[in-house]
Amino acid sequence: MRNYLFHYPTVREWLRSQLNWHLLPKFKILLAPLFRKRVSIKIRGLKNYNNLKFSRFPSHVKITGDHNKLCVAKSAFVGTINVEINGRGNSLTIADDVCLDNINVLFNGDHSDIIIGKRSYISQATLLCVESNTTIHIGRDCMLAHGIEIRTGDSHGIFDRRSRVRLNVGKKVDVGDHVWIANGVLILKGGSIPNGCIIGAQSIVTKALNIQNAVYAGSPVRLIREDIVWSWHLNRFPDEVIMDVEN
Repeated sequence: MRNYLFHYPTVREWLRSQLNWHLLPKFKILLAPLFRKRVSIKIRGLKNYNNLKFSRFPSHVKITGDHNKLCVAKSAFVGTINVEINGRGNSLTIADDVCLDNINVLFNGDHSDIIIGKRSYISQATLLCVESNTTIHIGRDCMLAHGIEIRTGDSHGIFDRRSRVRLNVGKKVDVGDHVWIANGVLILKGGSIPNGCIIGAQSIVTKALNIQNAVYAGSPVRLIREDIVWSWHLNRFPDEVIMDVEN
């Protein structure tokens, strides 16, 4: 407690921070089953699996195709979520203690995956697997702010006029552990963000970044600062988070 109090001017401020960051979120999760609403579900196809039956707010699931999976951990907190799957063999996996609200997910194609790791928080984001055999992977303990879009393809083909070879093939997107992505960021196919990084607001990620624990920003992103660490709390150095990510 002494280490935590060191960052706050008064005991009252410390108690207030504990209430806002720890007690209230857990209290909301405990009360969520009392206010949850049935999800609108439309499934056309064979051997599809979906365990998202309820949500805190009105949500929609539409699956057209065979052998698709929508797996939500019991401890995940899901607000409004709209999922549309068109294809075969696609999967959306939401891990333990994930918090989602106002999320749009689209699969167009076959055998693609979207994975959201433990303890990640996502609000008002759009995740688009618009190519077959592509993946969007979001690691553990990530924080994604409003208006973020992640896509594995361009949704339309671009071809060489002479050879007729397609030029804009889809690619996977990988977000590491403990990554903070600020408002309005666009992550395009082939984008990769290492562990512990921060992506500044309105940035565009078009390639694989290679330095961990760094700040990137711009359109396209460029390195701003290295050797940083960010915390969910304003005044607390995140020792426990660093150890968890490194392990």
